[in-house]
Amino acid sequence: MTLARLGLVPAALAVSLGLLVIIVRKAPEEGGSLFFPSSLEDIRLLASTLGSYKQLHPQYVLLLFSSAYLFKQTFAVPGSVFLNVLAGAIFGSSLGFLLCCFLTACGASLCYLLARLVGEGPATSWFPGRLSQFREKLEENRAELPFFLLFLRLFPMSPNWALNMASGVLGVPLHLFFLSVLFGLMPYNYLCVTSGAILSDIRDLSDIVSWANMARCATAAMAALLPTLLLRLRGSGVEKEIKT
Repeated sequence: MTLARLGLVPAALAVSLGLLVIIVRKAPEEGGSLFFPSSLEDIRLLASTLGSYKQLHPQYVLLLFSSAYLFKQTFAVPGSVFLNVLAGAIFGSSLGFLLCCFLTACGASLCYLLARLVGEGPATSWFPGRLSQFREKLEENRAELPFFLLFLRLFPMSPNWALNMASGVLGVPLHLFFLSVLFGLMPYNYLCVTSGAILSDIRDLSDIVSWANMARCATAAMAALLPTLLLRLRGSGVEKEIKT
């Protein structure tokens, strides 16, 4: 049964990649190559190409971007920062921000479902330390789970790909998982998308993922953790009163 489940992962990857290739091959003829960006220059080149496409084929550009984004999120392919910046350059700050937040939550949920389908055994062999640590933290924060999940997403050092997979394997409720990704990654998505909207002023990706910006995300994470700390302090006080 486990081997059969494992076989679904490469099958899903092949089908998704095949569909993405078909969409790319259907690109309008008016010039420009399409690829996953891996640098600021790549983003500028794609922004120019897709910006031209968008004038005449807005539905195609939306479908292409959404498919590429979901593919990366579902299979934990690095590089979401590049697509977030590209979204700002193509769709503008407002639409790009909303689109990235929605696609991030949907893609992470697909990764969650894929991990749940595979099961705990393979996941334990892939990243045993992270899974064990996450299980302990879930048990410790079970009473304040929504705040804890939100904190994990807001804190900039949290490995999102591992959280997505571990959440699926350990049975975190899907609705809480979706909402924590949707709202928890909003600060990060906002920083990237708004930077893409002023792409001509950006000289390096370090301008986006700077220590100052990460500090803002960390501050938001601590604010999300505050209700959990208050609930625990209140619980400790009640427990002491009962004992006395």
